[in-house]
Amino acid sequence: MRAAKNTSSNNNNRLVSFSMKITPKEKEKILALSGKAKKTAGRAIMELINKAVVDRHNATTAGDLHKLSQPERSHLLRAQAALAAKHYEIIEDGFDIVE
Repeated sequence: MRAAKNTSSNNNNRLVSFSMKITPKEKEKILALSGKAKKTAGRAIMELINKAVVDRHNATTAGDLHKLSQPERSHLLRAQAALAAKHYEIIEDGFDIVE
């Protein structure tokens, strides 16, 4: 029997560093964006990334998912399941939670 243990409580709160090499003009653009939004540069960038991910999938509600074709819906749900699976680890000899 297999069980899944949620490991997201440890992973979501841990901070990691992500370095990028950018030009001085790109740095100015980031600082201008963050200053305009009155947020840190990191927060402004993450909001743009999150918005791009949501816009790319373009399905945030059950109604939106229902409007997609079956192949698109299946592809999107499989991709979301794969992302969610990163927060779980498989325990081969785990007990059944329902028992």
